[in-house]
Amino acid sequence: MAKGRLKSELESLRQEVARLRESERQYRHIVETAREGIWVLDGQDRTRFVNARMAEMLGYTEAEMIGAPLLDFMDDEGKAIARAKLHDRRHGISEQHDFRFRRKDGTDLWAIVSTQPIFDDEGRYEGALAMITDITNRKLTEETLRRSEDRYRTVSEFASDWVYWRGPNGEVRYISPACKDVTGYSTEEFHASPALLDEVVLLEDRHVWQDHCHATRREKLHEPKVFRIVTKDGQMRWISHVCRPVFDRQGRFLGTRASNRVITELKEAEQALRQTNELLERVFDTTHVLIAFMDADFNFLRVNRAYAESDDRTPEFFVDKNHFDIYPHPENEAVFREVVTSGQPRSFYARPFEYAGHPERGVTYWDWTLHPVKSASGQVEGVLLCLVDVTERERAQAQLRQRQAELAHVSRLSTMGEMASTLAHEINQPLSAIANYAQACLQAMNSGRDATDEVREDVTHIAAQAERAGQIVRRTRGFVRKDDSQRRRVDIADLVREAADLAEIETREHGVALRLELDGVPHPVLADAVQIEQVILNLVRNALESMKHQQKDRRRLSIRTSFARDGCVEVAVCDSGAALPADKMGRLFEPYFTTKPEGMGMGLPISRSIVEAHRGRLWASGNPDRGMTFRFTLPVIEGVQQHAD
Repeated sequence: MAKGRLKSELESLRQEVARLRESERQYRHIVETAREGIWVLDGQDRTRFVNARMAEMLGYTEAEMIGAPLLDFMDDEGKAIARAKLHDRRHGISEQHDFRFRRKDGTDLWAIVSTQPIFDDEGRYEGALAMITDITNRKLTEETLRRSEDRYRTVSEFASDWVYWRGPNGEVRYISPACKDVTGYSTEEFHASPALLDEVVLLEDRHVWQDHCHATRREKLHEPKVFRIVTKDGQMRWISHVCRPVFDRQGRFLGTRASNRVITELKEAEQALRQTNELLERVFDTTHVLIAFMDADFNFLRVNRAYAESDDRTPEFFVDKNHFDIYPHPENEAVFREVVTSGQPRSFYARPFEYAGHPERGVTYWDWTLHPVKSASGQVEGVLLCLVDVTERERAQAQLRQRQAELAHVSRLSTMGEMASTLAHEINQPLSAIANYAQACLQAMNSGRDATDEVREDVTHIAAQAERAGQIVRRTRGFVRKDDSQRRRVDIADLVREAADLAEIETREHGVALRLELDGVPHPVLADAVQIEQVILNLVRNALESMKHQQKDRRRLSIRTSFARDGCVEVAVCDSGAALPADKMGRLFEPYFTTKPEGMGMGLPISRSIVEAHRGRLWASGNPDRGMTFRFTLPVIEGVQQHAD
């Protein structure tokens, strides 16, 4: 009987040992596959055990860590903190805190450390157990983004994964402390009510969860499942759930191991990105800008509706076709290849283009930009072409230039009309001289004596006076001629001299000596010579008008040129006439504003429009002593070296 009882006890002992071994195997499986690090210290704070995940976090092997003091895995600052924490463990204090370890390669490992002391049956301290969760990426994100304190706390609170183990019947065998952070429920609550794992799933997503749970019994699933949960306080969170079944050697289902990560922020970012993409798609399809995306060989990948409709086609027509097969243009193709080679964008303005299939459109004009599209490594993978049709703008500007030229011509005719009596007087002088010399010639020839030398001298005088009259006529005719606005390279000093010659008659009549103060430096500009001469002449005539009530010995008029330091040449017309009151200075360039009783008020506005059409500026200011100075600038042709005092 005693033998039977012993046999029964031995059998019970064997069963207990088998159960313990099975339990140990299961827990070891949890430890070895856990996504958290597990670290056990002995009473002397040396490493008694680490799992593979813990060793991997620090870059060591498990063998390298066993027996090593805890303090070997941190810097001096960490050692001071760790000593205080170990002191608390010896006094039975458990806690969770952030800590910075030092990896084998010298880099930092930030972790959430959940620790509790280990005591023997007699209450002697035997060491400590720690669960380590890697939060390095979270720490780096916090440091980089510097978000608000609330967002910082949110990231800190939900960075850790929640791991659990369920038995074959759904019972909770292990659940990590992170469940509290993720769901609001404690480990004790999940152990007391295993169905809570199903109940936290949002009702609308529960079918996804249930289908997944049934499937895990039949096959290994490694694809994450995404669903929503409701926390204890009623919040909704998105979860990325990875779950795999565990089977014994006989293929019997032993349960599931699961890891859950909060991805609420990721889902919100995906939603925001989706909305942004939808907005960009709407912009792409509805914008008036023509957009085409091509690969590095200029084969169309995609065009928007505006691009296709500009050639009466559909967007689908262009896909996989080469740009220069449809629109052959060697010059443009060279530009495209330059952008691909250099990786730098190029822009062009009012570039002419003719549609081969639409000759009725004539020449069209386009502003276009070509951007290289680069890979993460910087390799140019394609180009983005953006075009804006500016044909109507260019035609309108051409019409405006024509109107301005016509208005300037009318102004020149008006100026010559005002100068008509003076010009008539000036031309009359050489004509009178010609008549006198001709009369002298006739008298000499009728005298009956040999007057060859006398006649020759008189004819020479006649020719000189005729040349003088011809110069006046040619200069006047050139100034008032009407032709298309032609801009060419001219030196500003030459234009000043020409205008001074035109003004010579009037300046002499007003008793004013016009002084030219040219700086002697070439200032080549791209300009319509007649129009710029018109501006200078207008300013000179205004100056003469302002000085007509001054005593002749106080009349001063000069034109000077200088470098303006902004890539422009400055022309200044300075007089000693009467200065304008401040309230009238601001209206000088208004159309129809004039201080002359017989004036039209158009000379200065026309002059300013001419200067601005040449990309310059015209303004006026009072002189310190008396009189006014009118200044205008014109851009000097690029590539010409300029010097300033």
